[in-house]
Amino acid sequence: MLEPLEAVEEYRTPDGTRIDLAVPEKGLAIEFENSYKWINRRVLYNAVKAKRGGFKNLVMIYPFNDKSIKRSWVNSFIEELGVNLVVMKPDKIKDIKRNLFKENY
Repeated sequence: MLEPLEAVEEYRTPDGTRIDLAVPEKGLAIEFENSYKWINRRVLYNAVKAKRGGFKNLVMIYPFNDKSIKRSWVNSFIEELGVNLVVMKPDKIKDIKRNLFKENY
């Protein structure tokens, strides 16, 4: 059985940056994006925030088609940061613990 995780809403990194939801002991940052405008820049900004906060894994909850993110120019930059990015639909958030980053649980 999976152990419960303690999540922190509006987590503040040491430099004062806010992350929507974080599971610090698992290195997991979760950001919720509800707009497709400037999404590639938002994805990169969220990855930088995750990196600065010491998080290796970033889950973006995004209700729109994620093809523009998967094919984006930002992916190489996110890879250089060493952040593992996963984009999920809101209805899949319950599966984060069960299906993502299994090696961390």
